[in-house]
Amino acid sequence: MADANIAVTQVTIAGITVAAINYLKNATWFPWLTQQSTKLARLASALVAAAAAVGVTYTWNPESHTLTIVGLTLPAIAAAAWAWLKQMTLNELVFQTTKPKSAPVVVQAAQAAIPSNPEK
Repeated sequence: MADANIAVTQVTIAGITVAAINYLKNATWFPWLTQQSTKLARLASALVAAAAAVGVTYTWNPESHTLTIVGLTLPAIAAAAWAWLKQMTLNELVFQTTKPKSAPVVVQAAQAAIPSNPEK
């Protein structure tokens, strides 16, 4: 059950990421992401994937002005990199399956060759 919950969480994060990036692409008040800025959109997706994947935690103690970082070991970094790669792949998969697509050139040519109202 826990594995299914983790999978649903990751898919949900990917869906929210793609929806937020697509929203920002169409927002006139957010000029940094547009329909043409695919590299910047992928960078935003990568940053969100990293945030979703990182297992390094921190605690700030304002009284002693101490920042404690936990989990910053080579195995933890490797695991975070692997989790980031999986989340980034899932983000891209969700984006590619939900974006509007134009028909490939071959399909367009086939549709043009077939009459829309064949005579009987």
